Amino acid sequence: MKKNNKKYGIISIIDNLVWAAIGALFVVIGYMDTSKNTKIIYAVILAVFACIYMWFIYVKATKDLIVATPVEMIRENNTHIRKLILLNDEYQMLKQWNIEGKAGLLIGKNTKEETVDIDLSDTALSALISNEHALLNYTNGNWFVEDFDSEQGTAVQKVNKSELQYLTKSEPVQLEAGDYIYIGKTILQVK
Repeated sequence: MKKNNKKYGIISIIDNLVWAAIGALFVVIGYMDTSKNTKIIYAVILAVFACIYMWFIYVKATKDLIVATPVEMIRENNTHIRKLILLNDEYQMLKQWNIEGKAGLLIGKNTKEETVDIDLSDTALSALISNEHALLNYTNGNWFVEDFDSEQGTAVQKVNKSELQYLTKSEPVQLEAGDYIYIGKTILQVK
């Protein structure tokens, strides 16, 4: 480890000396007692050398480079789900719920006797939604959706797939970020 640090320290000193010499040579070319065309030729040769050296330094600096991925990006790309989004039939966001830190959420419609966590009673197709339609559960770091034997059913469309998977009662389906949940004809997306 110490040996590598010394190596890179010496390379850094050499690198600084080379750039100082290139700068000094540009000054010397400016004060040379030759024709303007000769000065231009020397300056172009020196500029080409500087570009080649810059490319060499770039390759040397990026050869062992490890690019870190921010934690937020890792979570978004995996199954970490934070929100449930209500979409219209053109897949535009109408409403969203923050579900991070929750353990279970009942999806359906509020009634005088009972309230649900995700109330869809004000949606355009609310007549097709049962009062207690489906359940979202968070278990072992993953979200699952389960149908409550609703009249119109619940389906899941996995991210980047076109077919719908219709749920049966008491058979939960694991969700990933980007999946669509169809509560009757109402569209929800987990993100």
